[in-house]
Amino acid sequence: MAIEADAQKIKEARNNARVYDVEHKIDFVQARFLQMRKLKADVVFLAPTELKHQPHEQFSVFLHICEDIQKIIEHALDVAPNICIKLPCYTNPKEIGALFARIYSNNPK
Repeated sequence: MAIEADAQKIKEARNNARVYDVEHKIDFVQARFLQMRKLKADVVFLAPTELKHQPHEQFSVFLHICEDIQKIIEHALDVAPNICIKLPCYTNPKEIGALFARIYSNNPK
């Protein structure tokens, strides 16, 4: 299942799936992920697209992704036991650790 609020991004995702001959395996849903309830999956793949940073600047999960990233990850962990997050390779790894430490201290599983 692919969930995206932006209709254009759903169209692009559907086209990409068609190119790779997997469109028949994916349900495309135009909705906000945080508003979707009763979802269950094996894995959630998060690919934040609104990355607000300058080229050659170290990427910060706290500054360059939407302020709801913690809520999004917490919701993803309610949906699936495994998550994958696409982040730039120059993301500060200490911030990733700090973000997950905060999430797990608030919601130990």
